[in-house]
Amino acid sequence: MTLIKNISGFRGTIGGENNNNLTPVDIVSSIAGFSKLIKENNPNNNLTVMTGRDGRKSGEMIQNIVNSVFSSMGINVIDAGLSTTPTLCWGVLNNDSVAGLMITASHNPQEYNGLKFFNSEGEFLSKEDVTKVIEYSKLKTYDFAPNASLGTINKYNHLIDDHIEAIINLEILPLKRIKELNLYVVADAINSGGAIALPKLLEKLNIRYKIINSEIEGVFNHTPEPLEENLKDLSQEIIKNNADFGIAVDPDVDRLVFFDENGKILGEEYTQVFCSDFVLSINNGDTVSTLSSSNALKDLTKSYGSKYYFTPVGEMNVVKKMKEVNSVVGGEGGG
Repeated sequence: MTLIKNISGFRGTIGGENNNNLTPVDIVSSIAGFSKLIKENNPNNNLTVMTGRDGRKSGEMIQNIVNSVFSSMGINVIDAGLSTTPTLCWGVLNNDSVAGLMITASHNPQEYNGLKFFNSEGEFLSKEDVTKVIEYSKLKTYDFAPNASLGTINKYNHLIDDHIEAIINLEILPLKRIKELNLYVVADAINSGGAIALPKLLEKLNIRYKIINSEIEGVFNHTPEPLEENLKDLSQEIIKNNADFGIAVDPDVDRLVFFDENGKILGEEYTQVFCSDFVLSINNGDTVSTLSSSNALKDLTKSYGSKYYFTPVGEMNVVKKMKEVNSVVGGEGGG
């Protein structure tokens, strides 16, 4: 597969020739280029980045390369190990990091892997910064740090716990009410970071659970994109166990779909709407979603007497507009 480089990150299949696949050579040049951008944007000498990975077989190998390149460029590293993309983004924002790097190919098959780049706010890089990383990754020489200025690499294995604790302490969360519902859920963790994060979160919410595809051994038990045709086992388990609902995530846990008690998938568009309905019922305000979304969120927002804004497709565009209009909730879903 041709190595793809765009605003969502770099991704490709593992092995083969450099420039055509995601090889160690491509990883080194990409992280050296990202490091150059980081140093341009942060002109001090004590910079720290955070790295994480999903459960792919190639993830640990790539993370070792990534961490070493950052160190060789004089940048300190907090290695969060197996993690989720939302957790890494939260960690960057809450641990004085100047950038983040998640090693994942999202919902792509297990032979793929990739690099997701984040700024100091835990957000995707701007189009302009991604263009710079691509340009810098093509350079023939880099200004590597001397021995005395090499960055440190420190492992931190509790970032998911920290993130969940922050979620549990959100003022908007009706924690007592959730705990009293005595819910039971079946979740498909697709053999990746969700197998770590979901049990911890559900236990904090006092929700009984069964996790399927919970083994993290570098192999995905089914095609990882959380679509109905890939989640038939989850649907059957929901019915078999008389669960109240079901959950499916992708390997880096930045996509979420719900199933009802009959094992029927609700779809990501519904997820966006009923989560927004909950937020608006407590903290009414404006909303944001993308052009690819249906009119459901727009209609819901109007019913609350608030204003709806749309953006081009892409998480970065949603976040930018949310900040611009000070919206209370935003997201993107299929229409």
